[in-house]
Amino acid sequence: MHPVGYILGAGYLWFVFQFVMDTDGEALELFASEIGIAIAFAPLWLINKIFQRRITDEDEGPPEEPSPNISEVGAHSSLARKQLTATTIVMAIGFLLPWRLGGWEWGQTFNGLEELRWAPSELSFWLFDARDLFYGISTTEWLSIVIRSALPLVFLLTFASTWYMHLRGKDSFSRTASRIHLCVFALWYILVFLDWGVTLPSEYDIGLYITAISGIGLDTTPNGTMSKYIRRGGQ
Repeated sequence: MHPVGYILGAGYLWFVFQFVMDTDGEALELFASEIGIAIAFAPLWLINKIFQRRITDEDEGPPEEPSPNISEVGAHSSLARKQLTATTIVMAIGFLLPWRLGGWEWGQTFNGLEELRWAPSELSFWLFDARDLFYGISTTEWLSIVIRSALPLVFLLTFASTWYMHLRGKDSFSRTASRIHLCVFALWYILVFLDWGVTLPSEYDIGLYITAISGIGLDTTPNGTMSKYIRRGGQ
């Protein structure tokens, strides 16, 4: 299976574990049944099918191409490492800064790490319980809340998978990770815009926007926005 498949599978198992713990073990009664087992493990089967490697494709291998210049490959890898390191620092700052208002005191905020901690329980709540409790909530508003709850998990996944593939010498994957990172955030913002209009960053959610924008730096391919800027500055 593709390495990204293992990352997604591990993330899903973590989500199931958090969901079971947040329901005080009541979900175990559902998972103990045959239907519950099918529901719990069906996503893992789907992830395996999506990211499964084909042995025939690996045996045939890619068409022969002239070997690239070793010095150029080494230079690109070094620049990619520096770019990912800078992106990691910016993303870490974003996770430490406020993401939203919360808590019992006025002005108290939650940072990205706290959002990441509660993401599985919030996702399970909005996916399975909220539509019954909050009758009349619009579909776009409900979907925006679901995506918003998943954002810390999406950001962590794109960041971890980009580093993993970089260490394996496959920087081409970084463009896909960067697009997922940015597109999921853009989708959430569009849904919020449809309900509330233009929403600008504030002192209460600046960390969310910093973490989202840092996804531009995940693309370490030569045609990436940050890659072009770094190469231009190094000349």
